[in-house]
Amino acid sequence: MCASSCMCASYCMCASSSMCASYCMCASSSMCASYCLCASYCMCASYCMCDSLLIFFLQCLAFDQANSYCQSNPRNWHDFQINSCLSLGRLAYVNPEQISPLFSRFAEPWLHLIRQAPHDYEKVKAFHGFCNCVEIVPEHFLIRPEGGQQPKPKPSLELFMIAIATFTPSFDPEGRIVLPGQRMPPDDLVVRLREILKAYRNQISRVDWDNFFYRMQPPALVQHIEEKYLGA
Repeated sequence: MCASSCMCASYCMCASSSMCASYCMCASSSMCASYCLCASYCMCASYCMCDSLLIFFLQCLAFDQANSYCQSNPRNWHDFQINSCLSLGRLAYVNPEQISPLFSRFAEPWLHLIRQAPHDYEKVKAFHGFCNCVEIVPEHFLIRPEGGQQPKPKPSLELFMIAIATFTPSFDPEGRIVLPGQRMPPDDLVVRLREILKAYRNQISRVDWDNFFYRMQPPALVQHIEEKYLGA
């Protein structure tokens, strides 16, 4: 790491190591005491992140890589991945300009993993971070035909909608609970997700949108997204 340092020395990692055991997400627990690397530990005041930290989180989204970090207790690899997913979202929340160029490398596995994270405000911040990347790189979920035709939706846009839908506890197939007094997802995130989904719908032709949207399964997913995010 350069002398100017982009992380506090006590929290930095050496270039040859994926992460110091003393501060990485606990392999024996679904979250460490301070939870998925508080943003103030991940970056300095200028929000300059160490590239090796980003590479570490990207690697952890892959099963084999996460499993290799949890060899002492392989059953915890999944919790390790979810923490990496949340951490990457948190980093995108505070510094989307640095994370967004890597969006194509983590978007799909991130969408699979975030569905399994607890319904809490760490997940809210991670979702906001993901939305930051979507707004910077909206083309990721679109196919641009030649000849200036309207874009078509990629299959991964469906993953985005499923992740959004399962953030609503009543629609969550795992039945994860929300703490008393919390509303998930909160209104500000709902508004933001609504704007993003409507922007995609408006870019895609009516025929292509209908063929994409109304073939999604289960039908309850279509109804939920349509009523909560695509209604008037």
